Amino acid sequence: MAVMTKQQAKKFIEMDDYFIDLLDFLKEKKVLDQDNYRRILLCGYEFLVNYLKEKKVISERDAQKSMQEGYTYLVNALAREST
Repeated sequence: MAVMTKQQAKKFIEMDDYFIDLLDFLKEKKVLDQDNYRRILLCGYEFLVNYLKEKKVISERDAQKSMQEGYTYLVNALAREST
């Protein structure tokens, strides 16, 4: 499920410090609730990827590739339909 446009994804990818901005965006889109927002701030990137996979925002394949290839892959996955 796409939660952002490709243009928004490009903006996030170009940021130097992106993590909190991405979490704010996902919270605004109601992908994250306040409890999970806080938990991700404490636990980090891996928890975020697993959470998005569990919520079916990204596919299993996208989750694995996001862990291997990093933030840029994850943001691009958020900008397209999951396969």
